[in-house]
Amino acid sequence: MQRNIFTTVAFATLICSLAAIAQPDTVWTRIDARPGGIKKVLPYDGGVLCFTELQTTIGDTIFITQPYAALLSIEGDTLWCRRILDFVENAQITKVLQRESGFALLLAGFSPPDDYNQWIALLDEDLEVEQAIGLPTSSAWDDFAFDRLGGVVVVGETSNGIQSDGRFIGFDSSGDLGLDVLLADTTLHDHPSAIAVENDGGIVIVGYQAPVDNMMAWDAVASKFSTDGELLWTRVENSQWPHDIFHSVYAVEGGGSLIVGNTDGAWTGRGWMMRVNASGDVLWTSPQDSLFSEIWILDVFPALSGGYFVCGVADAINEPWVAKLDADGLVLMQHCCWGYNMHDQIHCGVEFAEGNLFLGGRSWQGSVATSYLVRFSMDASSATEMRMPIDYRLHPNHPNPFNATTEISFDLPRAAKVSLRVYDVLGREAAQLVNGTLNAGTHSVNFDAAALASGVYFYRIETENFVATRKMVLLK
Repeated sequence: MQRNIFTTVAFATLICSLAAIAQPDTVWTRIDARPGGIKKVLPYDGGVLCFTELQTTIGDTIFITQPYAALLSIEGDTLWCRRILDFVENAQITKVLQRESGFALLLAGFSPPDDYNQWIALLDEDLEVEQAIGLPTSSAWDDFAFDRLGGVVVVGETSNGIQSDGRFIGFDSSGDLGLDVLLADTTLHDHPSAIAVENDGGIVIVGYQAPVDNMMAWDAVASKFSTDGELLWTRVENSQWPHDIFHSVYAVEGGGSLIVGNTDGAWTGRGWMMRVNASGDVLWTSPQDSLFSEIWILDVFPALSGGYFVCGVADAINEPWVAKLDADGLVLMQHCCWGYNMHDQIHCGVEFAEGNLFLGGRSWQGSVATSYLVRFSMDASSATEMRMPIDYRLHPNHPNPFNATTEISFDLPRAAKVSLRVYDVLGREAAQLVNGTLNAGTHSVNFDAAALASGVYFYRIETENFVATRKMVLLK
């Protein structure tokens, strides 16, 4: 089992004030007056398909929730809105996936005669139910994914009232139950929250563990299993904050996964992301002390030009928020969406055409939530020209080996006092390249070693929160 301990530093500056990053323009915003909320937005029939929930109240205390689908044109006009999944009378949508011939939904609710159940509902392209797979009622199910053979894997947890245990199951393409694994037998998962199937068929599950003897100390946990349920690797992540969780995982087309989580301290939430390869090795992380301070990340979806869009809510100001990252985790754009009401949230999004985003969620009016949809248009070329790092990083010099000049570059997620020095193999200082305060961004320094002898040298960067050293070879 791999274990990583990271540290965080409070970041008080409002993230939405970063003027150096290109901002999108709001084309239109739509808010449905009826109680509910958008759970998924997808391109469909030339428009945008919204899976939503509408709520009605019977008396003072009884709420009826029913799944609906609505199609909007790209101009924001509602073309139609209708109820779906009418085999359940009161149900909530937990997750929506698009498949080759339609859609799949994870549902929780009641069906006659008032029995509580959960289902995987497979819908055709016309949103008619093809198959409803009933899930075991002994567990509460949180997420699902398709495997490489057309089946479905589902993750959730069981509880005896004192201790929770994670569990995942698998159905084949005919809907027959096969795989059934209790995570407590193999990993530290007692509260799994999300599941994904990677390109190699491996099953990645993320969540958190909460020890019975210390329920305030949560550790984020990620594990990978083979197709027959064998544990392949586990990672545990924690910080100085009380609650560390992984809540989402996305299989990456090139292999491995992108894992998303949050942590919370006394007052605010902090979002963070981790990119791992198929073996569980960390390729990059977005630390909590940079861009995602005071951000709750709620969804990640692919950018058509490569990389990712990340959306959620800016916790400090309770406003919808979206950012674009490249494949290496560098920020290309971030933006607060300034909703109509306090506590507006973005839960999902899709890029319809390059530079055109549709983001859906909830707009809160007092204690009532309504559906919230916003369309953005952005100049993709200008956004990619203006990168803002989300992490400190000292890059390899280029060229290396070199004669007699080389370029050294480094990333600063915010302004900092920087020292960059070169040392020989005996630890003696050979050159001082930087000694002062620099703005946030990527910086490059040209190192001229014409006066030095051939050999191995080390360059070292130091800031208040970051220290790193790399090796370079001078050949004359």
